Amino acid sequence: MRKSILVLLLILTTFIAVGCSKQPAVNSIDDESLITVTDMAGREVAIEGPIERILFDQWGCAEIVFAVVGEEALGKTVAVGNNKTSEFMKSLYADKYSGKYTQLKSLPNIGGGGGGPFDVEAIIALKPDVFIINSTDPGGIAEMVGTLEKAGIPSIILNLAARPMETPQIGIELIGNIFGKEERAQELNNFINTQFELINSKNLSERTDKPTVYMEKGSGSADKYDSTWASGSWSDIIEYAGGINIAANTSGSSAQIDPEYLITSDPDFIIIAGALGFGEDIYKGTAVLDEYAKRVGWDKLKAVRENNYYELPHGYERNQMTFYPSLFLAKLFYPAEFADTNPPEILKEYFDRYMLLDYDEGVWFVQRKDF
Repeated sequence: MRKSILVLLLILTTFIAVGCSKQPAVNSIDDESLITVTDMAGREVAIEGPIERILFDQWGCAEIVFAVVGEEALGKTVAVGNNKTSEFMKSLYADKYSGKYTQLKSLPNIGGGGGGPFDVEAIIALKPDVFIINSTDPGGIAEMVGTLEKAGIPSIILNLAARPMETPQIGIELIGNIFGKEERAQELNNFINTQFELINSKNLSERTDKPTVYMEKGSGSADKYDSTWASGSWSDIIEYAGGINIAANTSGSSAQIDPEYLITSDPDFIIIAGALGFGEDIYKGTAVLDEYAKRVGWDKLKAVRENNYYELPHGYERNQMTFYPSLFLAKLFYPAEFADTNPPEILKEYFDRYMLLDYDEGVWFVQRKDF
């Protein structure tokens, strides 16, 4: 009798222990419990799993998830907003992805980016399990995020451009946690950190022969200057790569430079952040560089005359490939120190290992020669 009672107590104890240990799951897409994380805006967000419907604010953000989660994320993608520059750039990426992955054809338009505000009603109607946003201004989207939360749609805010050498890795780790891909996320971060460690090993901050650099967005014209970077973002990348940003601390984080000041400064290098990447044939030439070179006085600038005049993909200051422009500029500024380093080949390796599209489908830098 005593033995039967002991067995019964043991069974009851085991049942109670199992029941009490069933806490909300974290970092799993296979469990139907809540996935609870803290996003890069410091918000604790609960997502009801499994995640089957994902909405992205732009293709650059989608690519981060695709790199971590892989092809299984494609079938879960219900919409992608416009790229930050324009709806036109969105269509370029959409065409590339839908050409290879037909399940991405005819995704609905939810607005955003250069095309205007997001269509909140359209987002709610799509009933995504999560809306993933890569934003440099979390406060600017707070109202929209709040509206979506009231409708039962959680948002995850990334801010990969906050510290270009660190925050992409934080975002990748976060995505790994959300989708249960921690090992894959760590593998990506190890690759990225290896490139930054290479740059760090050269002690570029201690150089006394740093080149001067001017950088500008590539949506200006011969008559109108576009924004430059006085701090953060591309300015951080220039300085990390061992250059001196001539626009540093001039006025705000992003403003137009005084053309006369630029001409007087006569920088060693001019870098344009343009519409490279998965673009059409027009972007394989030097159209933007040619247009800017028509500006008054630019024919006298040594960067233009000496062919130190380049275009890099805008957006790579705020995604998981920030290591590429960092390496590219470091080698540009100090070719002897990086003689054995081939940044385009390193980027190609990253594409081959982690991206769903091919490196050869895009254009990743342009140099204007023979002005």
